[in-house]
Amino acid sequence: MRMGDYGAEGCLCIQQESEYRNSPIWKVSVTCPLHGTGIAHAQRPVSVLQEWVQSLSFMQQSVLITACRGPDNVHKDHVAKVLLRWLRRSFLYSAFESSKHRRPYAFEDCYTIGGGSFTGPCKIDIDEAVNYYLASVDELPHHFQLHLMHAAEILGYKHPNTETRAWWHNFYCRLVNDAHLNIETEAQMDKRLGDDEASWRAGEEVVATGGIR
Repeated sequence: MRMGDYGAEGCLCIQQESEYRNSPIWKVSVTCPLHGTGIAHAQRPVSVLQEWVQSLSFMQQSVLITACRGPDNVHKDHVAKVLLRWLRRSFLYSAFESSKHRRPYAFEDCYTIGGGSFTGPCKIDIDEAVNYYLASVDELPHHFQLHLMHAAEILGYKHPNTETRAWWHNFYCRLVNDAHLNIETEAQMDKRLGDDEASWRAGEEVVATGGIR
């Protein structure tokens, strides 16, 4: 039941719904004395994507979302999944911490305890984890590696925190160097992932047609 559903003009439910719209609290429970012991619940629609992500192009947001999936056929503590938890922390709100704090909550580093197994902390030095990762890329699906690299590129150019942005840019550069590729500039990335079909197709060699062969 949403606040305001009671329909009585001047009701506390309506008053608190009005106040709630401008409140940073994302879940509210109140008791309205006008309606006895009834408790009204309200929930403002909130995306799991951190607020800054929602200002990116749809294509860049999509690249980040698709990178959330870990590689198949490796154990839960594989270094790839350690880095992936840090990736998720960098642009998603933590479900458990958001529920605990009653507001969207984002981790600001890779070491803080919390986040469960989806956005959990890194328990080794994160830079050392990168070294382990680069030594293990031959055992990982190439498709996963590309998803991770492209997501790291976006975080390395767009993340609002200076230190986090610098870390991801360095990681992106190391992945690019390991593959003997050239670094894509931010302007080039923005053009390729700028929600313009012609610009996107100009950077593709093969595109899906929707047919079956």
